[in-house]
Amino acid sequence: MKKDIILISEGGCMLGVFGAGVVTSLQEANLYPRIHSIYASSAGAHNAAYFLSKQSKLGSSIYYEDLINNNFIKKENLSRYVFDILIKKFNKKHKINEIVDIDYLSRVEREYKKLNVEKN
Repeated sequence: MKKDIILISEGGCMLGVFGAGVVTSLQEANLYPRIHSIYASSAGAHNAAYFLSKQSKLGSSIYYEDLINNNFIKKENLSRYVFDILIKKFNKKHKINEIVDIDYLSRVEREYKKLNVEKN
């Protein structure tokens, strides 16, 4: 007896990259009819969106083609990040420097590797 699948797609650094491979495999196996529901957060939501549009390979490629450059990761802020978190505990008004540029990721998704939601 085949059972329904509830897909939980998490995010958070390497979980997002791993999840992209998982949903690509699920797409290749054409398990869509068995999927009952999907719950996703952070990078997992990104993966789920590309999975639902049957474009998992395109979504996965963002990790190894677009997010490996200096446009996404702000290397100059890496060394300050831990220090910023420690200061924030004592000074609630202290601003933590961002390590990644989410706007860049959004631009990639909107302009270069678009989700084709009309396709399926």
